[in-house]
Amino acid sequence: MKASKLLLAAILSVVLAFSVVACTGSGNGSTQESEPESQSTSVTESVNESEPESESESESQPEEDTTAPEINFAEGKVDNYTVVAGQTLLLPAATAIDDKDGEVEIEVSVTTRGATVTPVEEGYQFASETAGEYEISYYAADEAENETETFIFVTVTPVVDETVLAEGEGDIDNLTKSLQYTENFAKGYSGALAKGFSYSTAAGEPHASVKSTSDSVAGNSLFIDYSSCAWNTNTGFWFGTLDNYIKSGKWTIAMDIKVVSGTAPSGIYFSFIYDGDNSGENQQFALGGTGEVKHVEFTTNKTFDENKTWHFRIFFYTGDSSYSYENFVIAIDNISFTIKEVVTDTVTRTGTPKVVSIEEASAENGYTLTGADDNYTSLNGSALYLDKTKVVASERLTEQQAAYLTAENGFNSQYIIEATTQVITFGALKNLCTDSGYTFTVTMKVYGENSVGWHIFFTDGAGNQAGAWQMATVNGTATFTHSFTGAENYVNIGLYNGSISPIYIGDITVKAEARQDTSSTPNGYKVGKIWSKAASELNLGNKGQSVTCSEVTVGGSALNTYAGFENSAIYFNTSAANQTLELFRGAGTMENGCTYKITVCVYVVECTGRLMINIDNNVFLDIVANKTGYQNVTIEWKATKDVDFFSLYLPDSTGKVYLASVSYELTKIA
Repeated sequence: MKASKLLLAAILSVVLAFSVVACTGSGNGSTQESEPESQSTSVTESVNESEPESESESESQPEEDTTAPEINFAEGKVDNYTVVAGQTLLLPAATAIDDKDGEVEIEVSVTTRGATVTPVEEGYQFASETAGEYEISYYAADEAENETETFIFVTVTPVVDETVLAEGEGDIDNLTKSLQYTENFAKGYSGALAKGFSYSTAAGEPHASVKSTSDSVAGNSLFIDYSSCAWNTNTGFWFGTLDNYIKSGKWTIAMDIKVVSGTAPSGIYFSFIYDGDNSGENQQFALGGTGEVKHVEFTTNKTFDENKTWHFRIFFYTGDSSYSYENFVIAIDNISFTIKEVVTDTVTRTGTPKVVSIEEASAENGYTLTGADDNYTSLNGSALYLDKTKVVASERLTEQQAAYLTAENGFNSQYIIEATTQVITFGALKNLCTDSGYTFTVTMKVYGENSVGWHIFFTDGAGNQAGAWQMATVNGTATFTHSFTGAENYVNIGLYNGSISPIYIGDITVKAEARQDTSSTPNGYKVGKIWSKAASELNLGNKGQSVTCSEVTVGGSALNTYAGFENSAIYFNTSAANQTLELFRGAGTMENGCTYKITVCVYVVECTGRLMINIDNNVFLDIVANKTGYQNVTIEWKATKDVDFFSLYLPDSTGKVYLASVSYELTKIA
């Protein structure tokens, strides 16, 4: 209003001035008397047009709100706090006041993964099991969307000291410079490697988290909980951040692994695989007992097909259906990688691989594959052809080691085979050894450095194990050899190993000789031979209890009133499903390809699912399903392998079973 009155006074002053000019002009006898009057009228009209609004109209305009709320801490703001991982911290309460809206809502949150902030009566409770630096945001906005935000910083210290890295060692870009990159998880979920993990919480999958507890290896560790996995779960865990760094060269990978709780399977595997593949070149490492930290490390020369997308993974595998992942947790830390560019020694074979015929194998000295261009076998699995003149430049072998790869030691070609682990098969021998009318001998010239656990290995056409024979430890040059009778399921022949020791293969010889006596099994047994296992010979796994049948009552009668239960029995009382109850070893009496009549005498007290025979966790035969009471069951089975362990098995339910005897009769020779 004050401005409107001043404007009106100024206009009136102008009008008055024009009037004075008009009078002065008239006194001088001017003939322009009407012009000033006209100007005066014009200004007056102008004044009327710009006449101000009334005071009430002016006050009706709302003024624009540009002021953000102000955040006030109840006891004053402290910028930095420190707390030990796993302990809680009380952060101060705060209010947000806006000059227009009064008190507005305040939002308090943590901006980094691995921590929580929860409102409590006294303020906000901060909690984190992951050591690192955290920003706590206090945020408010008014109705006009004016925002204000302030931060409190919390340092979470580890429960046990963190591993100290050399300067720059934690930079993942080291992998492009042939330098070591190590992830110690000091940055929690923000570390370069940690960002690429799957943190699934779905049932049946491994559950990962980065945290610092008294169970950590050092500082923060990567914890993987397998408790919800089944014995046959795909437990693969992917190191996704590495995908963009995987390239050909000499890889060295190491890590510290601690078994926090539970019992580890036979070993942990490392492998590189590509999209669409699930075999990979798997390296296996045994872990320690509960609470033990095991440092594992392996070096491998890898040539990657750049047209495929590659990944690195770790996983557990067990073929034992009785194994349980219950309460199994590991902690992994100090994961290091180095990639060094070296000479490529791998060879891609482009010719037609050899397939050996029974006639060639029946020659006086059999048939020998040397690996030469016109005499090499195709390979399936974790095996490579190498140019032996380059294995030193590739840093795969030292000069001293490569000096063993001579013709005198059975390496009669420029090319050798490197076998690492798992199963490899030789295409040249595919379907060669399926005729039971022949005895075959396979011989391999090999070189290794303390290479243990290697087996000559057989699989059927579907890839199922059909037989395996362990070879002696290889230190230097050696000869692998094994003789066996042919069998229809000996489709693929190769090598298997569960350790991490590579071997190098030169000449491979296979020799076939017609069997002179086909009236008995390879181990000398004739049709009609019977083996009987009384209760006293059963219970190999000590999971049952020996009982005297006359002292046991079942179904209202003494157990010894049933045929076969006259004397003693083994009582099995399983408290969980998926139980294997080992009875006896085959010891060469049940041979691949032969047919047997198996008789089992049992009394089933309780079983809501199936009761089965389990042979080497590989063959499963039904005895009874959903039946109780006395059972004397006969099963005919053509052996698909040489039997090692013979067991009872309850895959579906708990059970209470009395076992009197098991017998088997040879009814047909392979």
